[in-house]
Amino acid sequence: MKRSVGEDLLQEMRAAGLRLEGTLHKRISERVAEEAARADLDGFSPEQPPKPELTLPMADPLEAAQAPDSRRLWNAFRSPKHFFEKDGRTALRSELEKELFEAADRALAETKELWSAKVEEAFGASLLAAADGAVAELAAFAEGIEQALGEPGEERMWAEIQQKWAVLRSAK
Repeated sequence: MKRSVGEDLLQEMRAAGLRLEGTLHKRISERVAEEAARADLDGFSPEQPPKPELTLPMADPLEAAQAPDSRRLWNAFRSPKHFFEKDGRTALRSELEKELFEAADRALAETKELWSAKVEEAFGASLLAAADGAVAELAAFAEGIEQALGEPGEERMWAEIQQKWAVLRSAK
């Protein structure tokens, strides 16, 4: 029973990890899109940031669960009749399940703390990487505009861009 429940929990943890990774990527993409929209630069659209590297610890949550005490198991088995025909087996199973789930709760609480720290770290690193990428893209975009604005008659557009740039710099 312990192995089966442990494997099920581990499988659920893997699925939760994948969902966390997808949500993290979505949040970062949304943040990049929000900042690009706030910049309000016609013709500029940043590239989608890469999917973040999220390495989450995956340990069997029931690995640390202690094996039941053999004396207690023997005491629960007063007689075959009591154990099989009366409530002995059900009572013992209920008690063992309770202990198993308490161990799982403790292990999952520890895992939650570890995962939270890892997600925060990955979120920060991914936002920094996305910001660096956006800076490079903005520089290339500005260079292209500068070349286009070097042509006669584009002074009005140049003034608008300078105004928007001043707004972006003051937002930092």
